Amino acid sequence: MRVHLEFADLCRHSTKEGTERLHESHLISGRSRIIDREVIEIDADEGEARPDEVIELCGRRLHLRSASLICSQGNCERGTHDGQQALSRVLTDCHFKERLSGVRAATTTKRDRTRDALLIALQQLLLDPDAGGVSVPQLVERAGVSQGTFYNYFDSLADAIDAVGMLLLLEHSRVLAEVVVGAADPVDVISRSAKQTLMLFAHRPDIGLLMFDSGLPVDRFLGGIRAHLLGDLQDGLASGTITLTDLPVTESLYSGTMLGACIDIYRGRLDVAAVPAIAAQLLRIIGVGARKVERLANAPQEFIQC
Repeated sequence: MRVHLEFADLCRHSTKEGTERLHESHLISGRSRIIDREVIEIDADEGEARPDEVIELCGRRLHLRSASLICSQGNCERGTHDGQQALSRVLTDCHFKERLSGVRAATTTKRDRTRDALLIALQQLLLDPDAGGVSVPQLVERAGVSQGTFYNYFDSLADAIDAVGMLLLLEHSRVLAEVVVGAADPVDVISRSAKQTLMLFAHRPDIGLLMFDSGLPVDRFLGGIRAHLLGDLQDGLASGTITLTDLPVTESLYSGTMLGACIDIYRGRLDVAAVPAIAAQLLRIIGVGARKVERLANAPQEFIQC
């Protein structure tokens, strides 16, 4: 049996962690490998995979049914794709959720605490104008660990910076989940999410610095935009509230426009007053009618601090 878990362009370390958690939970005990930084491929013999076994993973009940991983909560039992998405979210949240300084969960192992210390120290160095750049020796000194310890967690400084980017995106995802509570339909979800994302770079220039000026590849942020948008567009298409002729092109145009606007807001070329106009343009890209664009783009919305 072969199961593919799409991790929506998560970083290599999170997919490694996801693999470890699958094996630790005894969900399956086969071999695994990482494909293109986006997919975990897990091979298991039929005897190793126990169909319909219910297991507890990070506080959520999951079960394996035939060759499909299916979430046993909510609306996740509609099929393989939904189940895989649900499991990937669980695995990711287990390791990364609320690991940012100031938004921290209880950490239970020394390994977790050491990794947290490294990532917090790295954020501090990236935000420190007097640091004069960042190096592994600087990082381990600030974190209070040995240089060898750093390489137990990350292959390179670039990998550690990438992990910081993932933390930022996951914290932003947590906030977006609050922002869209009570949204009328998928278009409203997209509008609220867009405005919160745009306002983030007006209210939190430190996030902009980490995202756009720390050496983090812009693909990390772009991948986060795409992952959120794709799910919302698929919901809209399924409900009939959105009609598109070319989903990949729409996704590309929307993501590129959002990225450019966020950078311009961060760099001061646009200010927060431009958010409704940008949101309106984003809604037009996904084919929303003029009256609904006007209503949603100009609806009052407070920024939720992350």
